[in-house]
Amino acid sequence: MKRWGSVMNGCDVWPQEFVNGVYSHAIAQQRWPELGLRDQAAVQLWERCQGFLPPVRPRAELLRVRRSAWFDERCLTQLQAYPCSRFISIGAGLSTRFHRLSQASDWPQFRWWELEGAEGARVKRHCFPVMDNYALIEVSEGQLAAELSALLAADPEPAVVLVEGPAAAMSEAQWQQLTVICEAAHCRVDLVFDCLPRMGRWRARCLSALMLAGLYSQVRFTCSIQLPTPGWQVIQQARLGSRLHSRLLGGWYGVHLRNTRS
Repeated sequence: MKRWGSVMNGCDVWPQEFVNGVYSHAIAQQRWPELGLRDQAAVQLWERCQGFLPPVRPRAELLRVRRSAWFDERCLTQLQAYPCSRFISIGAGLSTRFHRLSQASDWPQFRWWELEGAEGARVKRHCFPVMDNYALIEVSEGQLAAELSALLAADPEPAVVLVEGPAAAMSEAQWQQLTVICEAAHCRVDLVFDCLPRMGRWRARCLSALMLAGLYSQVRFTCSIQLPTPGWQVIQQARLGSRLHSRLLGGWYGVHLRNTRS
């Protein structure tokens, strides 16, 4: 993997969620050592971009780091069994997961694709150097399904599709289409995502209040944690949120599914 570039022109406009994400990961080892997330790439990125970013007030987000630690653990488990796995990360924003997994491997053999919208792709191009086994593909909402289908069909190696926060990035129809594509692929596909459970009217009002208070990003729908179809098996369900999430919203879950073609 190549070293960081010396100039990072163009990363002076970041969405607030990118700022919060990089900052939370950069301080995770000191702030929340019990989670075991060490993100040297985020530390470097945060330090290098201080001179380029406009004045911002980053917010440390514990839930974001908890989610990241769980996603990393799922990926590392996959790599222990299949070192040459393919990973397809959808709409992850300014994520440094590829770097963390590479640093955890003696000689990374896995391949990584980032499917990202225009804004995320623009920031990533300026912030990340060209890296081996890594590809950034800019896609629109209308192109996502076709691009994902093509990547899954291109190789028989096991694939892991990672979707962090699908409820904030996709409509429910788009999410259902994504699960159908992964289920129908002619290779083993693991689908790893996080979600709120389906909720009643009272919990929906609590979520609306938390969104207005700035504690949650926009949520377009809440993924069901039930199996999408009989074509999936559950590998793991994990509650990621705090007692507050459990009490008010019914918990925040990480879900790992596998299509039954494996």
